[in-house]
Amino acid sequence: RGEGLVLMPSVHTWPDIVTGVEEPFQPTLVYPARGLASLWTGVPERPPDALVGILGAGRAKVLAALAVP
Repeated sequence: RGEGLVLMPSVHTWPDIVTGVEEPFQPTLVYPARGLASLWTGVPERPPDALVGILGAGRAKVLAALAVP
């Protein structure tokens, strides 16, 4: 059909994979997101002082949180 395939990570489907191929929607594959088990494991470590000095505390925390899936 030449419509492509939507790949969608989700925290709500674990441990299953869900597919959707009904018209008029684009074919979709929903799969468990990487790092799902560590999603609610607590507060990430404090970002390095050098990073806080360059980016500010808020941005450094966001960047540090992005280091883990």
